[in-house]
Amino acid sequence: MPAPVPSRHSKDDAPVSALSRAQLLDVLSDLVRDLERLGPLPTDDDDYPGIDRKLFDVEHLLAAVDPPVTVEEARVLAALFPRDGGTCYGLAWSLLHLIETLGADDGLREVVPGVDSAQWREMFEQRL
Repeated sequence: MPAPVPSRHSKDDAPVSALSRAQLLDVLSDLVRDLERLGPLPTDDDDYPGIDRKLFDVEHLLAAVDPPVTVEEARVLAALFPRDGGTCYGLAWSLLHLIETLGADDGLREVVPGVDSAQWREMFEQRL
């Protein structure tokens, strides 16, 4: 019988600041890494070749992430909001709801200051 796989949601995890980039990548799910590689969500006004594919990929990756997210994953996801405070056709709301699966008492309060968009950071603060 294979050895049990440790939970990625362990309360004993080291704080993200104590982890090297290589260790952090080991903690992040492949889906969150894929979202990180896609970069911040486009603004509602963005229009460039490939944007349709990016939106499709983001939508499917967000839906596939297994909640609750870890603190480390939430920190990565918090950097993906559109900088202009837009909704990116509703995908920013999906991102917010996914990050909120972490829970205020499980580290969400520490993640909120890292939200790159002032409008979305304020939205988190109102919801805490």
